[in-house]
Amino acid sequence: MAFWGIELAESDEFCTPYDDFVDLFEIGEEPANIGAILLERYRNRYGSDEEIPSNVIFALAKTQWMFCAQSQEILDRVHEMIKNGTDIEYYRSLGFSEEDLTARRLALQKFWQSLQTPKTTVRKRRISPHNRIKRLPKGTVAWYEYKGDYFGFVVLDAVYTGRLLALTKALPAEPQTAEEVLSAPALTVIWWNLITAPKGHHTIGQIESKGDFNGRGGCFLCKAIGFGHNTTSYMDECHRRAYFEFPGKVIRDLLSPEAIPIEFMAESTREQDKRMVLELMENPASPYARERIYNALHIDWFFH
Repeated sequence: MAFWGIELAESDEFCTPYDDFVDLFEIGEEPANIGAILLERYRNRYGSDEEIPSNVIFALAKTQWMFCAQSQEILDRVHEMIKNGTDIEYYRSLGFSEEDLTARRLALQKFWQSLQTPKTTVRKRRISPHNRIKRLPKGTVAWYEYKGDYFGFVVLDAVYTGRLLALTKALPAEPQTAEEVLSAPALTVIWWNLITAPKGHHTIGQIESKGDFNGRGGCFLCKAIGFGHNTTSYMDECHRRAYFEFPGKVIRDLLSPEAIPIEFMAESTREQDKRMVLELMENPASPYARERIYNALHIDWFFH
């Protein structure tokens, strides 16, 4: 998980559950039910309530407030985490400076104050509950047709508008089961934006994909940050979408993050980009990595 600042929206730990909440809302789930769904999901992921990071709880509180579905349980947990300093100690353990921690305290105070005034209007759904293609949740197993050939894919990771797809080689016929896709020869693994993801796909299964593939497959993903008139898209466009080959591998072999290389296609920044990702894995508060992310966000094109 990456951290690129002390504001609530400046960590993957906050942004991922935030987007999960919005995604569930936009495919038709009722806001009043989503908090419990996600809390159970993260409880299973981390093993217990006590191990769930504070940013996850803050994200649930924020989205519940946004969608007029505040729960006393989440509010109480937010208040306790802020009052007893759990979140601050967590950020201190990540290596953030005392100056950063002071700014974090102020951000949390403002956040808590904002939760005290409930919203009364829920925004309209932006997509049809039936138009699931625009979301492609993590773990989706599906296939699509292209120029008379059939290709299967698994969504290994889903972050903002980015989807990491493990694609099969051309199949002899339409796959009927998820197992056919998982056992098919692998063509590549590549980050795609939802805009360019396969249209008209057919979902045939759902698997559990727990891995964090951020930084792998040639793209590092982070929250959009605005610089005056310049605001980036959700996919950090500095880090190049890379095409990999996996001879002798089937899709099932690629379900672990360790199976996907950390690599970038731009020779001029290759070593710097790889160093950034490796530093973030070791130290989420890496000053070098944070500087690289901020600098990268000024670039508005992909290297293909």
